[in-house]
Amino acid sequence: MFALLLAGCFGFGSSEDPCADYCSAVCDCEDASACEDCDAVYAEADADLQDECEAALLNYVCEATDTGD
Repeated sequence: MFALLLAGCFGFGSSEDPCADYCSAVCDCEDASACEDCDAVYAEADADLQDECEAALLNYVCEATDTGD
């Protein structure tokens, strides 16, 4: 388990499609409109957008589950 965690931290477990992962997170957390917007923007993401998605995914905080307790 620890090895998998380390692999993920060092990029060995990086996704083939960070934009799909990012939109999946948005769709799981946000409303349908945000989900559709994400899919529309990142559907045909080039390398630059994939980098943007990877960074966005690392910084994404689901406000619906972040209660601040």
